[in-house]
Amino acid sequence: MTSLRLAPALVLLLLAAPSGRALADETSPEDDSPVCLTRCIGMYKDGTMKKGMNVIACTLRLCQEDGRRFYRDGKFEEALASMDQVKRMAQESASYHLDKGLIYYALNRFPEALTSFETVLVSFPESVRASAQRAHTLIRLGRLPEARAQFEAILSYETADEQIKSLKTRSYVGGNLAVLELSEGDLESGEAGLKKALEIDGRNKLAHTYLTRVYPELAEDRLPPEGVLMLQVVWEELEFGRANSAVKKLGIMLSKWPDFKLGYLVAADAQRKYGNVEACESTLIAATSRFPEDANLHAERIRCTLMRKGVHSMAALPDIQELKELAARDPDDPLIREMLELINE
Repeated sequence: MTSLRLAPALVLLLLAAPSGRALADETSPEDDSPVCLTRCIGMYKDGTMKKGMNVIACTLRLCQEDGRRFYRDGKFEEALASMDQVKRMAQESASYHLDKGLIYYALNRFPEALTSFETVLVSFPESVRASAQRAHTLIRLGRLPEARAQFEAILSYETADEQIKSLKTRSYVGGNLAVLELSEGDLESGEAGLKKALEIDGRNKLAHTYLTRVYPELAEDRLPPEGVLMLQVVWEELEFGRANSAVKKLGIMLSKWPDFKLGYLVAADAQRKYGNVEACESTLIAATSRFPEDANLHAERIRCTLMRKGVHSMAALPDIQELKELAARDPDDPLIREMLELINE
């Protein structure tokens, strides 16, 4: 899937300019050329181009590598701009369309992402990665029956017993199907599916998170099934580095379902990690007022308060005393124990 197949127009260009010589001779950095093309021309002219490479192949490779690097760095608009520089050249490259689909997805441009993944599947109908990404995109488009069918189809592929994203494919697919079942209100099947996914591969963080953190919220009626996929969007926003967007979405969820305990914790964790400890403290004050008997929530609030005040400040003494009282009440809470150890109490 990583090999490049050149479009017919590009083949003609290569025939007209063997090894990119004519293109290199006629193009200068002042032209409105792709940046990666300019770099490749420079390498060709100074003799540093890799043996067996030509200007066109070099351009395709560098622009795509730049796009992947920008994507990894969370610079999605820059990633798209880099890929767009060679979109005519790379029309028949499956790896190009997969990369571009991932970028479109990160930009919340789901119809275009879907087109990109489906383009890959025309050439490679059993591509697990493209199929899985198509399924995720269908979920974001609200086309859940199609998403389910796409995930289920992966299980019939010859590569179904291999890995995707460092997980056994059957565990990855099973976990995602279980999340869909939870979102449709089938808690029994969803729970069973999550457990099965973990049996297949204990590294499945999605299955573990939904089984230990989300399923209890559903079972205790603190979150309705319709909130499951909303929460999934929140986690995707956090994964893409958009904490403000994630916290805003959590705020909407908490305004609708104020007993959604996990929502407070996820919001506070994002606020703390991005340095907004005052907001973290406020979020957890709201949570502890809602759940006054939850020692862990109180400990989370104290953590943010101590970050704001400073652990060794005089102002922090009442909070440290409260932490000691929590430890007496709930000595097995791992966060409380860890915090007391860190402040040498």
